[in-house]
Amino acid sequence: MPTFQSVGRFRVEYDRLSREEKTAFRAALPLFIAGVVAGHFHPRLRVKSFKKIPGKPSPHVIWLRIGTHGIFER
Repeated sequence: MPTFQSVGRFRVEYDRLSREEKTAFRAALPLFIAGVVAGHFHPRLRVKSFKKIPGKPSPHVIWLRIGTHGIFER
């Protein structure tokens, strides 16, 4: 099972999401986790790729940002 951590910025941005956006994130999470385990993602998620850390026995996800494309303008 993959492990994860989030940075402070992610938690602040998550708190700013609307209820609908949080619901959509939680609904997509199982599909994302399955993709991390499988090594490739469902096209619906539009995840391009991820890096594996040498020496780690299982995948580890670091959540950096969350939100609409507007987060890239901040």
